[in-house]
Amino acid sequence: MSDQLPNQQIPETTALGTVVATSDGSLTLSHHEHGECYHTRAGALAEAHHLYVVASGFQELLAQDARQPVSVLDVGLGLGYTAIVTLEAWEQAPAPGPLVLVSLEINGDLVPPMAAAEAPWQENWPELRKSFCRALVRLSDKTWEARLLHPRSGAEAIWQIHIGDAAAEPIPPSPILGGYTHVWQDPFSPGKNPPMWQASWFVRLRSAVTPDCQMVTYSVAVPVREALDASNWSWEKIPATMPGKRKRHWLRAQPQTLTC
Repeated sequence: MSDQLPNQQIPETTALGTVVATSDGSLTLSHHEHGECYHTRAGALAEAHHLYVVASGFQELLAQDARQPVSVLDVGLGLGYTAIVTLEAWEQAPAPGPLVLVSLEINGDLVPPMAAAEAPWQENWPELRKSFCRALVRLSDKTWEARLLHPRSGAEAIWQIHIGDAAAEPIPPSPILGGYTHVWQDPFSPGKNPPMWQASWFVRLRSAVTPDCQMVTYSVAVPVREALDASNWSWEKIPATMPGKRKRHWLRAQPQTLTC
């Protein structure tokens, strides 16, 4: 996957962060306070696709299990790449069922320019990805929503964005299936955003998902694995399959079955 930027000058800084070109041509930002990019420099778009859409089994599910409803919790909307590749995989599936995608984001300033498709990191996005963002409507100071119809199956995708501190506020319940079938765990790293990687977070998260939920994340740090152990998640390291990435492993987890 590639979003090659034409021969033009990339702006060095914006009010939201410093623009950085990643190896697959997609653009990310370096956070002013954290000093950390929202996405790997090996490829913002590629990581979002290969980790969250492919390694989770999400893409395969859409292809093989037609009409199956899917409910995704996107923990850390950031620049929208993970949400966008989720919607893109759903739109490209031959006959998918309904999709609910709930994105959590602490920085509400990121959303208006993204929804207008005028954010600096969207400069080289194709029209389809921009159209997903333009479908977003502000429902309140803390909530945005887009509703999309699949071009072949007629199924509906509902994309909600909730602004707030997920570490301190209730996790929005999934509108379908009694919980989330997939979780994209994508906040800033454990060193920069520790509350979102602690056992207390994974305990809360476990109560919001279905028994067969698949959670994937880029971090395989020992404290993260220990926090998952302490909160009744089973986990495994999986190969980091995206081209050009130095990181060898990602992590996939499922809620354990609790017995009395």
